[in-house]
Amino acid sequence: MSKESCKPYFKLTILQKFIYAYAHTHSMVKIISLSEMAYEKIKEEKNTGESFSNVVLRLIEEKKKKNILEFAGKWNLPKDEAEKIKKELQRGRKSFKTREVHFK
Repeated sequence: MSKESCKPYFKLTILQKFIYAYAHTHSMVKIISLSEMAYEKIKEEKNTGESFSNVVLRLIEEKKKKNILEFAGKWNLPKDEAEKIKKELQRGRKSFKTREVHFK
């Protein structure tokens, strides 16, 4: 395979961008169409030397990893309902029994 035939091929249209990427062994290539806006947003996220496929994979992985702090304050409960939940949690903690474990 020549070096020239390994370069990505981009065909631009007014409304959509079609991206074709070559793949080495054990990889499957899919052609997808994106709106101009979607293409530009992915392009903005792209790091130097990063492929569009890697950008998409990275963004998906980042979205999956939620920080616990994102959930802080999300429950919008009346004070009395929150108090009931707090008491129930405390009661559950008191009834929790630990056991001793010995390692050989």
